Amino acid sequence: MGQRHGKTLFHEDAIAFINLPFMAIEEMWSAFNDIADGWGLNLQDFKAICAVLVTMLGYGRSTMDILSAKLFKLYDTDENGLVDAIEFLSSIVAASGMSKKEKLLFIFKYFDFNNCDSLTVDEVTLAIRSALVGLNKLDVGDDKPPTDDHLETQVIQMWSGNDISSKITIEIAVNFCTKSPECMSWIDFYDNPQESTLYAEKFTPPKESEEDIASTLRNLNISNSTTWMENVEELLPSQFSGHNFSSSAPSSSNLQLEWVHGYNHNTTCFYTVDDKICYTSGKIGIVANTSEHRQQHYFDHDGPISSVAFHRSYVATGEIYFNPKIIVWDTKTLKSLSVMRGFHKKGISQLAFNLSGCIVASVGSD
Repeated sequence: MGQRHGKTLFHEDAIAFINLPFMAIEEMWSAFNDIADGWGLNLQDFKAICAVLVTMLGYGRSTMDILSAKLFKLYDTDENGLVDAIEFLSSIVAASGMSKKEKLLFIFKYFDFNNCDSLTVDEVTLAIRSALVGLNKLDVGDDKPPTDDHLETQVIQMWSGNDISSKITIEIAVNFCTKSPECMSWIDFYDNPQESTLYAEKFTPPKESEEDIASTLRNLNISNSTTWMENVEELLPSQFSGHNFSSSAPSSSNLQLEWVHGYNHNTTCFYTVDDKICYTSGKIGIVANTSEHRQQHYFDHDGPISSVAFHRSYVATGEIYFNPKIIVWDTKTLKSLSVMRGFHKKGISQLAFNLSGCIVASVGSD
């Protein structure tokens, strides 16, 4: 398909989604499986998938909706109101902060529909083409991706003269691409030269007023004024017909969290010294008093809590976030005792106290 030289220049409306960490990609793929009904994504589904990045990237939901709508327009080149989900997801993977081998593995696994770790010629060709077509839509240049015929010619070489009606393992496909000068030149071209801090350092969304946000949404043909009750009008009980919910909606400043259902399955729970149970859910630390059926909540994390370690009445928690922090906090007072950050870049996967509790060891997700 011909070698590609240099580095791409991504469209400014795509910058916020470039160099995403592995965990962000997994969250988006999981959201797609939960939300989408097919391979064609409308704007509503597209924004819902991108919304999983709100906490990880530190944007407000309104800002995230605006960024998602702008990205949607880049992919929706035929302006039919639908975006190819595989083009979207595979190109975001290819432009992510993962290693080149991880990107290939992730993209090929998208097309392993039978979960057999093997692919046909057509599946490998479609996987590569989807990623390149999606990346091309994010590129400000005028160059076109290779044609299907050129791609298939390259892909057939993976079979090394064997019957092309058979399947090859994903491992063989990945190894071929990493050793092929042509394939690697295209991967290098779209492998952004900036570090994974680009979206935090180079791209900083402006602080917008409610009027600014509403204006931007109108320009992007997104309604920001429809209440959720209007969107699910068919679910409204008949006795409430005609009621103006928007005027009687409670102020968010009057709301207090009373109970959190669920927990982070990748962390554990412990008994505190006063026989309460401490565990995490999302980015919240929870201290539960089972005898009184009451919870206390710790809110100082920016991203989902990914690791926990306990020592007597205090706990260390790590998060998945840009420039993630480790916080040591007191389970009795819910006060932060120490905040550490600056070493790990993507997340904290493991934490442990020493026997005296004066040293915390951490393992990053970098």
